[in-house]
Amino acid sequence: KITEILGYSNDPKVELNSIFRKLGTRIEFPLDVLEQAKKTTAHINNKDLKNRRDLTGWTIFTIDGETAKDFDDAISLDVTDVGFRLGVHIADVSHYVKKNSSLDKEALERGTSIYFPSGVVPMLPFELSNDICSLKPNVKRLTLTALIDFNHKGEVIHSEFFTSVIKSRIRFTYDEVASVLKKGDIEKKYTEVIDILNNMHRLSKVLRKQRFKSGSVDFHVPEPEIHMNSKGTVEKITKAQHNEAHELIEEFMLSANQAVARHLFEQKLPSIHRIHESPDEKKINAFQEFVSGFGLRLSSTDKIRSTDLQNILKKVRGRPEERVVNTLLLRTMKKAQYSQKNPGHFCLGFKHYTHFTSPIRRYP
Repeated sequence: KITEILGYSNDPKVELNSIFRKLGTRIEFPLDVLEQAKKTTAHINNKDLKNRRDLTGWTIFTIDGETAKDFDDAISLDVTDVGFRLGVHIADVSHYVKKNSSLDKEALERGTSIYFPSGVVPMLPFELSNDICSLKPNVKRLTLTALIDFNHKGEVIHSEFFTSVIKSRIRFTYDEVASVLKKGDIEKKYTEVIDILNNMHRLSKVLRKQRFKSGSVDFHVPEPEIHMNSKGTVEKITKAQHNEAHELIEEFMLSANQAVARHLFEQKLPSIHRIHESPDEKKINAFQEFVSGFGLRLSSTDKIRSTDLQNILKKVRGRPEERVVNTLLLRTMKKAQYSQKNPGHFCLGFKHYTHFTSPIRRYP
């Protein structure tokens, strides 16, 4: 039975729409959702600022991909007498998307934004995702802030959370920041943040080293980057570059998510955890049997620890079998999920973890 004619099968756009239809992906927004989005204003009045800390005088900026428009995370850093004070400032989407509104119900139905090489199917209409909620430079935006104090060892000594209003100074790309960290190259108008970026780099390296020491598993599986031409066809596929700026943002977002989860636990507040259970014993035994052919052994397969797996990955780094061992181990892992129960996050090695960051593109 023909339900809809999309076009010719050799048209890339038609093929893409066909995939969306097959998967039941919601592409167009209902009219009531679009109308609600258009009525939402970016204007901030005194009522909006009630009980919010004014951080518009702080040096805060975003670091994202070259083509990104939905900036939902911004960062700041101060050096203290004992270490560092990290600020992670997250777009306050819930201020604009009210519970049980048409926008809220549609976002819940979609669950997440879907990114593909030639575009995105957003969780929220572009009026919100790319404008009103997006932490664009030189405009005031409503945010939720996590302030985390670290000592020089990267240990958390204090954290606090509050609603805020910020004004991002700069919209950085990952490549720009990586260039600054590597060569010190920076435009004159950005010189005010060069020291901040260098201190952020210092802190992120400390946090990363501590995280892997504590049990995080560092998979080395190259990700493909698909390059499209104007006609929507694939021109080439390259290996996606992951630089020190990516790692910096990764560590800061992990720290914020962990700090929020820990706070909710300490306050005995109900919450949704992002969990990752330990792998199935049968799969671990099969993995052990496979890697034994390379002269590798797990210290134990009974009560497997994330540090045991990380040790295996360290041993194969730079060896011909590195990629196949990483890929097989990744397939051995269970999928991360959301849960009211909290067995912890196995691959990250965290006792408490949740998703506080990226509210523009994911609902949980």
